Amino acid sequence: MPRNTTRTGRRCTSDAVALGIATTARTLLLTAVALVLWALVPACLGWPTTTVVSGSMAPAVQVGDVVAAAPLPETARTPGRVLLVDDPDHPGRLRLHRLDQVRDDGMLVLRGDANPRPDRSAVSPSAVRGVALLRFPAVGLPATWLREGDLAHLAAMSALVLALLLLAGSDRGIRDGAPCRRCGTPRVDLVTPPPTETRTASTVPATLLAVLAAVTAAAIGTGPGAGAAFSAETGAAVAAATAKTFPCFRGFLDSPSLAWDFDEKSGPDVVDHVGRQPAVMTGHAQRHDASCADNPSLRFEDAADSPRATSSTKVGAPSTFSIEVWFQTDRAQGSIMSFGSGQTAASGYKDRRLYITSDGTLAFGVQDSGNATRRAVTSSARVDDGRWHMAVGTSTPGHMALWLDGVQVADRSDNTKPFTYEGYWRVGRESTADWPGADKSKPNFVGEIDTARVYNRELPWTSVATHFAVGR
Repeated sequence: MPRNTTRTGRRCTSDAVALGIATTARTLLLTAVALVLWALVPACLGWPTTTVVSGSMAPAVQVGDVVAAAPLPETARTPGRVLLVDDPDHPGRLRLHRLDQVRDDGMLVLRGDANPRPDRSAVSPSAVRGVALLRFPAVGLPATWLREGDLAHLAAMSALVLALLLLAGSDRGIRDGAPCRRCGTPRVDLVTPPPTETRTASTVPATLLAVLAAVTAAAIGTGPGAGAAFSAETGAAVAAATAKTFPCFRGFLDSPSLAWDFDEKSGPDVVDHVGRQPAVMTGHAQRHDASCADNPSLRFEDAADSPRATSSTKVGAPSTFSIEVWFQTDRAQGSIMSFGSGQTAASGYKDRRLYITSDGTLAFGVQDSGNATRRAVTSSARVDDGRWHMAVGTSTPGHMALWLDGVQVADRSDNTKPFTYEGYWRVGRESTADWPGADKSKPNFVGEIDTARVYNRELPWTSVATHFAVGR
């Protein structure tokens, strides 16, 4: 009696991996194409654009970024805005710097964010091409490499694009329904003839190559002459592939773990721009909405409702850390920035703090584990002068230091191990009872606070000095 045998083919388990790789490659290519096409829109509108070729506006603007400036009226050219101007020192080139001040004679003084001093040459108002409004990260890198003759980076980019193009078409057999080359398993019904289809070979890769070539050529010619040139060392790092808007650039030096800028439009919520530690404002903590020149900040009044802003996420108190904050006050009182076990007006545990003593000096304190000794270092200069100051406190087991306006003013090495507990970062009101030099009857900070940062390491003096030079 004849026996009927049914053979079952093995399933093509590698199809999912191949499809995933090809889809990812196509997504990356199309994202790059979309970004560079979007970067060409301002030029089509007649806006002046330029490719950044140096790093004096770092970290917010990096080498290879394309920046578009809108031809806004002179009333929009206020201090703090970023201007694209004809370079007064290099005819035929452009300069992209922030407006520092307008002199009495009407000349404009600019300064790069990464430069400690303003530019030497003032700029005539007639030399202004526009106010910077859009930034396209890394779009102009190929043009920058080509200008500089950087063949290594160009070759690496070409190899990457070629690899992505090959990977983007590597799943064509799967999408066309061809049998698996490895096991012969059919992916679709091969009995029914497929409809006739006319295909142009390599249409998508060819189109992508053409667009990329056209965009590179356009980027090389962006703006008259060379791109915007500066006079600072380059700290190049490619930013995320999205177009950013400004007039106020936001930058984060040295990768903080918390960054509060208090520049939200309204409401009690404070955004953590780099992590997951947003804060909530309570009491008489009010937003000081301002232009770029004045820089938005958080204002605190001496009120009974304990004005403060406290993070909403409980985290472990770090053993090695740095805290940094800008502040302005005319009162010899209050906690500026601290870490506490609670979100109420007075935490059960509180340390890792910057505060103002009853003498009007700045203090930084950490509580030791075990004996609960509160150790602090204090500046000799008063800070209750109504001017903006930058305070930095750094601590590791065995060393703590206080920095004021970019200069180390005090340190000590008898702190052994900081007290560990879970809690919240906060600015503004916190109990100052039992802390050296503090007036425990006046725990409220009165004034303005801006640009609060936390780092999970001890900042070196070079970083502190750079942060102060860049400003808040």
